[in-house]
This record gives sequence, structure tokens and C-alpha cells, in this order.
Amino acid sequence: MSNALAHRTDAEPSRDAGTGRRLDEVLVPIPRRPRLIAPTDAVRPPRLHTVAFHATVGQCVARLALWLSVVVRVVLGRLVDKVRGRDTIQRRAERSREALERVGGTICL
Repeated sequence: MSNALAHRTDAEPSRDAGTGRRLDEVLVPIPRRPRLIAPTDAVRPPRLHTVAFHATVGQCVARLALWLSVVVRVVLGRLVDKVRGRDTIQRRAERSREALERVGGTICL
């Protein structure tokens, strides 16, 4: 029984049942197709541009004062509404929107 299960090294290679050819003739490596996309190390993103902003101290102080005036206007308006009894979320939203519209979108000085 042990002889029947033993691995034979002198045996003939297996053959394909359909064609009768040896399996080492049938099972050959498949050639690689050409790459459609370049390797990642060959493609580099463009260099970043350095952007420098130049603002004087006076411009910075003016911008800060402008934003602080927006905040003060919104807070004081809310306090006035609380005293008058008209403090609602819709009124706060309208006041905030109007304050931002009053100073402009990007606020160019």
C-alpha cells in the first residue's frame, strides 16, 4: 500500500486530457501588456509657486478695526433687540448678513 502512494520521480510528466500535450508545453507564462499609465516616479507634480503678501502695519490695523466694527455692530444690535423684546434668530441672521454686506465681500483696502 505504501508503494502505491509513493511519489514517483521517474514518471512521465502529466498530459493535457484534451490535446494530449504535456502540461509544461501548455502552461507557459503570459507576456505582460504594455503599461498605459506611466510609473508614479516618472510623473511629478508642477512646482508650487510661493505667494508672499505684503501689508504694512497701518493696513493691518485698519483691517482689524473694520472687522471689530462689524462684530460691535452685530453685538450692539442684538442687545438693542433684547431690550426691545424683538430678539429672534431670523433677526440675528439678517443683522449679521447686513453687517457683512455693508463692509463688502473681500474688503479691499
